[in-house]
Amino acid sequence: MVSPRHAHSVVEHASLSLTCRDERKKQVTAQTAARQKKKADNIAMRNERRNDKRKGKGKSKARPGFEGKSFAKGKGKSSGKK
Repeated sequence: MVSPRHAHSVVEHASLSLTCRDERKKQVTAQTAARQKKKADNIAMRNERRNDKRKGKGKSKARPGFEGKSFAKGKGKSSGKK
């Protein structure tokens, strides 16, 4: 039970916690909406990249530093000892 001299502060605390809770709820919903929008944008961007690769707009070159090199083409196993 709350003593009469502390009753006023309890009521103030309750009203403050309600306003804080409302503010926090607004912040959480805004953050959730922003997160969902970012996720949707990323998924759309990935789908566009995938479609571009299928259409042939994708990679035009090999990895940097590996152009023109052939690895193990034309090489047969050479025996070390004769």
